[in-house]
Amino acid sequence: MADDVRPPHELQQPLHSRIGDELIELTPEHWRAIKLAVVRTAGRAEALDAFGCTITSMEGHPEAIVPSNELAAMIQELYILFVEHGAQWQSAEYYVRAMPDDAWNVVADFHY
Repeated sequence: MADDVRPPHELQQPLHSRIGDELIELTPEHWRAIKLAVVRTAGRAEALDAFGCTITSMEGHPEAIVPSNELAAMIQELYILFVEHGAQWQSAEYYVRAMPDDAWNVVADFHY
């Protein structure tokens, strides 16, 4: 997909940061690498259940994490932003990793 149909970076970035922050908040403190897998399940993007979200530890920690309603709302907001710019993704992954300086790095990957 051409970059010119995606939302501008300055519109996406605040949402990516908020999603990353929510993932950090939802997971245990000892988690240092988080993966969020998002799949568009069905229905209208306006429905909070239109996306399936799975949160896992990239380090192999076994705790089950339940996505919050706030996370679902952010995913919905992000999807609608993409649709408004002509891009409909079917799935996405977020990789959130703690850096050596205790800052967090958030990377998003979309599949169309």
